[in-house]
Amino acid sequence: MTTRSMAAQEGGQGHLEPGTMAQTVAKRKGKRRGKPPSNVPTVVDRAPEEEEAPEPTGEDIADLGNLPELAGWQLEGGPTRAEFCKVQKKCPTLEGLRRQATAQAAGDASGNNHWENDLLYSEPKVPGPGAARVLVVPQCYRAFLLDLAHYIPPAGHLGQDKTFNRLVTHFYWPRMRLASDTFCSGYPICQAFRKTGQKLKAPLLPLLISGTLFERVGIDIVGPLNPKTALDNRVILVLVDHATLYPETIPLRTVTAPVVTRALLGIFTRVGFPKEVVSDRDTNFMSAYMKSMWDECGVTYRFTTPYHPQSNGLVERFNKTLKGMINEA
Repeated sequence: MTTRSMAAQEGGQGHLEPGTMAQTVAKRKGKRRGKPPSNVPTVVDRAPEEEEAPEPTGEDIADLGNLPELAGWQLEGGPTRAEFCKVQKKCPTLEGLRRQATAQAAGDASGNNHWENDLLYSEPKVPGPGAARVLVVPQCYRAFLLDLAHYIPPAGHLGQDKTFNRLVTHFYWPRMRLASDTFCSGYPICQAFRKTGQKLKAPLLPLLISGTLFERVGIDIVGPLNPKTALDNRVILVLVDHATLYPETIPLRTVTAPVVTRALLGIFTRVGFPKEVVSDRDTNFMSAYMKSMWDECGVTYRFTTPYHPQSNGLVERFNKTLKGMINEA
């Protein structure tokens, strides 16, 4: 059973009579977006074009018609005034509001809820551009109003904030914001066409400050050098200690994994093996040959985030200094 048929079953087959708006709506000339079929019951009929809108009277109910007036669209299943009053007084979710309104009418309490012409109204806690009082809606009609504010074609399936703002200026019920947000976020059509341009990024984890000599080191490759050195070296292996910022540089002819591994072992045999090694995702650093050396030596190996060289910032900053020294030599 759809929300519209549920609302029709609860509210009966009648509909509100013309001129049932709590506020006078000023008409203006413009292009009409289409006239609904004459055999479709309406929530609130429009006043004829040649007649002025009637003034609201004490028998009027709140303006249930402002939402469909957005584009001349009207829905079936609207309740009569008598049916709405009856359901409003029996809805269990409004028990607390009814007690407060009754106590306020007797002068025993104060609050934002009050009875007016046998209908329960609520005054907004924060004054806004909407009505001074809004109609309290029973549970059986809430799905109908959510459909009206979000589902129908003129509503446009807009977001949670705009859907809620359409409702809150005319209606109120307990936890209305939660109901509106849940309705919008769980609607199948909205989920199918939801924006997917924003991609979630994995959070970056900062490196802890190292206070022990050669506890953590960063490595990188600088090059190719142009021109090559006298010994035909074309790249430089760079190692920087995170605790002391002590650098080591070793010129190399190639950057294959065995050559880089032997160069690193030459450094570690002098200063000791570190606990952690940080590098970018170069193929020689990620090779199985290099991984086997770290596993045998008990060294934890960490790779930087792709396209984020700041993760190995100490080495990258020294690379800039090293390139400047070479260019000026």
